Amino acid sequence: MLMPGSRERGEEAMQVTAELFRQVPLFSGLADEDLESLLAVATRRKFPKDAVIFFEHDLGDALFMILSGRIKVTILSDDGREIILAMLSDRDFFGEMSLLDNEPRSATAIAMQETEMVILHQKEFLSIVEKRPRVLLNLLAVLSARLPSRCRRRRWSSSTRRNSCPSWRSALACS
Repeated sequence: MLMPGSRERGEEAMQVTAELFRQVPLFSGLADEDLESLLAVATRRKFPKDAVIFFEHDLGDALFMILSGRIKVTILSDDGREIILAMLSDRDFFGEMSLLDNEPRSATAIAMQETEMVILHQKEFLSIVEKRPRVLLNLLAVLSARLPSRCRRRRWSSSTRRNSCPSWRSALACS
């Protein structure tokens, strides 16, 4: 996990504006001060085409917001076939559950073309919500709105996998 102010290799200082964040449903309802807090700790990173952002079962510790590019979110069936759960592009976000829990990723995310993203790590996010609970309330509102469609999608994909355990966590397949 990153310490505040530290950067992983390939990550740059944040140059994304509050207005850009407002275009993303996860951040659209936040006050300027809340957005500025998030901007201060977010990082920006480019991923080349075919780069794996994370694998299913990796420990999750970050949310990703796509600035430009395309991401494919997949799982593997028991017989090894790829099941595409989502194709994401500009202003989409994924990995939001990792801001709240320490569970493994429930899917694999792959860059389908060169993709630039904003990354928000769990440790920094949690330090912000301690001081700014509206940020957490906004996240919970967005998660609850997204849950019904993800439950339907996950039920379909789970039917192709044995030993799948339905739960609220597994229903959020892109996290």
